[in-house]
Amino acid sequence: MTADVQAAPVAPAPLSRLVMPALMLALAGISVVVFARLCGLTPEVRDEFLAHNTLGVTVRTGFLVSLLAGAVLPLAAIGAALLARRARAVPAVERVADLCAPLMLICFLPVLFSVGFSHANQLMYLLVLGAFGMLCQP
Repeated sequence: MTADVQAAPVAPAPLSRLVMPALMLALAGISVVVFARLCGLTPEVRDEFLAHNTLGVTVRTGFLVSLLAGAVLPLAAIGAALLARRARAVPAVERVADLCAPLMLICFLPVLFSVGFSHANQLMYLLVLGAFGMLCQP
């Protein structure tokens, strides 16, 4: 008696598993762009921006375009991976998101090392420092 054993077809990975990884990668991209843009500002402009949230029109426009690019590029990469590998890309995207998750905190570094910001807004500085410390916990 031989039993016919058929392997059950493997169900494709649900795309709903990509919501959190896509959000994490978009936030990591935005955070890296904020870090790069803040480091690229002159110290006077950076301190004014951190203390009073003011930027010139051209700098602000460039900042916003960069933020949009930082969010869209990881999402485009996820879309390309899905087109190329279909459901097999889902675990890889999840792994990449887990690896890139600590990059979401990089945008806080220029603020934490800004002496002008820490003296101008002590309460805000302490809140950012506390949030950074709490978010670094596993």
